[in-house]
Amino acid sequence: MGGDFELQNGKPKFNISSHGMLDCGILYAIHIFRDSEDRLLQLGWVDEAANSRVVKQQGWAGCLAHPREIYEVSRSISEAVANQDNWNIDEEAGVMITLGIRLAPQIRGLRNNKRVFSLNTFRNIHSDNFEVYCTFKRPTRKGKFSFKVRQSPRSEEFTKIVFDLKENCITVDRLKSSLENLGTNTSDSGDFFLLPDEDLHVHFFVDNSILEIYANDRFALTSRIYPSLETSLGASYDFGVFDERNVEFECWEGLKDAWPSREEHEIKLMNSENAISEKDGVVIHEGVVAQAAVYA
Repeated sequence: MGGDFELQNGKPKFNISSHGMLDCGILYAIHIFRDSEDRLLQLGWVDEAANSRVVKQQGWAGCLAHPREIYEVSRSISEAVANQDNWNIDEEAGVMITLGIRLAPQIRGLRNNKRVFSLNTFRNIHSDNFEVYCTFKRPTRKGKFSFKVRQSPRSEEFTKIVFDLKENCITVDRLKSSLENLGTNTSDSGDFFLLPDEDLHVHFFVDNSILEIYANDRFALTSRIYPSLETSLGASYDFGVFDERNVEFECWEGLKDAWPSREEHEIKLMNSENAISEKDGVVIHEGVVAQAAVYA
């Protein structure tokens, strides 16, 4: 929420002038702090969306999302956002302000050298762990852009990420995310309005069961998926009639492990009720192991 504090009869009153969502998905328990460069960063907890049997079998539940930077976005006033509650309009200054949210710059340290610039190469991806940054130049108000991730070879399983400019929303469609219905299959969705003459900037992560989606440094959505097929490692896209020559695309496959001391595919439960290992970046609390990434 945005607004101003004032004193009334010696008591503070908060006058709300704008409001929006820090995350349109399942991220919660937000913690805010400043880093060594005085950036305002946010950490949040990614809840599970799996059924109880899956959570019991994996032996742990939930983890931290990537740290995000929050800041103030200021634009010249546009009549197109007159009815949008997330912009605080200052007529006197001629600007409108909203909360910006983007990945903390420290996240770049998780990228490796396996970087691709081709959409055709993206169709051949075979991974459950990658980052995509994509810019659609001068899209129309009817544009609709979708990516399929964690996709099986015959598309029995896939999750669709949809950026719908006509409906002003971004959606994670989980209807076919899991053949065995290991987790929730309803959609996660949030409102997103592209300003006139603004390019669409898309940034998202696929990390095993976790999806983090960002747009234009002012939208975030976190979701969980639980594919049941080991072959659900593909990806594809559908941009409709949009000219692919107006798309700038980057992808990093196989991001660095935020828990480098862990053996691959190995999870060790420990009985300590309240121990923290600063070296390994692992938090153990009441028998639950959570990945607490250490960012250099």
